Amino acid sequence: MRGIVLAIGKALAAMAATVIVWCEQLGRFIVTCLPGYQLPDPLEVVEAYDQAAAEATVEPTLDKKIAGIQQAAECLFRQQPPAPDMVEGLSPKTMTWLGTLNADMLLTVARAKPQDLREHLALRQQIRGLLRYEDDSIAAYREAMKPELERLRRCPSPRRKPDDEPFSLPAFGRIC
Repeated sequence: MRGIVLAIGKALAAMAATVIVWCEQLGRFIVTCLPGYQLPDPLEVVEAYDQAAAEATVEPTLDKKIAGIQQAAECLFRQQPPAPDMVEGLSPKTMTWLGTLNADMLLTVARAKPQDLREHLALRQQIRGLLRYEDDSIAAYREAMKPELERLRRCPSPRRKPDDEPFSLPAFGRIC
């Protein structure tokens, strides 16, 4: 049994040595085939890389955009400002659209399947109850909602009147 394991070890060592020898010989053959080839200067390679990196515009993938839209919609539903990394790469039209949506629509966007939301944004298959992703629809909805937004701005809660005093206890200070 020991002899068999020893023979296998020698065969594996010979295979590794064979691969190394073949790689060396192939490298020499390639160098002889390309006698005029010279490696580029490393500084030129770095400069070319820096120039290409400066000229490249990084556009997030569609899946990242959809995830950012859903995360931003969830934050807006909770009445929190979305983080900058969520809205990175989103167009002004998308931000206007998200800012126009009411709470039910924001929740629909946050819970929608990514492929359904992608189809809705591409105007191919609409999600029921969600504002269309068109400039005309957004503008018309904003115009229709102006009176409601003004009313909410003047009196944010239906229970409280703008003239109401906030309730407070002397021992605890003002309670909101």
